[in-house]
Amino acid sequence: MKLKFYSLLEDRISKILVTEFSIKKLSDLTPETLRSIRDRIKQEITTLFENTNQDLSSPARIWLTDQFFKSIRISDSQMISDLVVIHEYELSDLTNSDISVLKNILFETKLFDKLKVEHDKRQTLS
Repeated sequence: MKLKFYSLLEDRISKILVTEFSIKKLSDLTPETLRSIRDRIKQEITTLFENTNQDLSSPARIWLTDQFFKSIRISDSQMISDLVVIHEYELSDLTNSDISVLKNILFETKLFDKLKVEHDKRQTLS
């Protein structure tokens, strides 16, 4: 069940990229286009969380937006993270509640390990 939420989110973002941004070559990725893609991902994440019982703060939604944005593959050998520098929130900036929610919904994903480390670190400090 935890993986389903992440899968839903991933599917929705993939559809947005395909339907709203027809990027055919690397030169199509202007700073404005990149900003639009990131803003659209953020909008989708915000909308999705507003329609669930999962409470996630604005900084946590931005963190999640940035994780999705950075992971977009633009060719076989290049990702968006290779092209842009994002001054993003660190996990240490998020609340304990945010870490718990994210850890639960991102179970069995690449992001889970980072969240678990942060969660466990906080548990040992309390």
